[in-house]
Amino acid sequence: MLYKVMIVDDESIIRRGIRSSIPWAEHDMEIVAEAADGREALELAVSCKPDIVIADICMTEIDGLEMSELLLQINPDIKVIILTGYDEFEYARRAVRIGVVDYLLKPTNPDELLGILDKAKKLIQSERDKKIRMEELESKLMENMPLIRENYLIRLISGVIT
Repeated sequence: MLYKVMIVDDESIIRRGIRSSIPWAEHDMEIVAEAADGREALELAVSCKPDIVIADICMTEIDGLEMSELLLQINPDIKVIILTGYDEFEYARRAVRIGVVDYLLKPTNPDELLGILDKAKKLIQSERDKKIRMEELESKLMENMPLIRENYLIRLISGVIT
């Protein structure tokens, strides 16, 4: 299964650097979109449905934190990684409150970014596994509902429960 990644940064050289620094296919990932600002990213996210978004904070139109917040409202399953040149505690604190996976400072090395991407992939897989288990349990519950209902009525009629 390939994880879909979107890169959002107002500097094309940064987007190109991220794209070329990681062997995406070897790590079960593919870049499905790139955006130069938060507004463009929100529009692209609707059509390409990324699993992971790597975003800068300071961009025109909509900044990375506001974009992350809006993305997570639209789809809480998206994993956002903030990659920024700003080492300000308030940005990091707000990012944590929003629910981003991690906050990296530029420049970063590919191994560090890859470690965070692997963390995001594990979170996604864990959530997907939980969802599958819940669907299986719901299916079994619905399948056994007539028996549960019959058992309940028998216990009610026989006075075992009131």
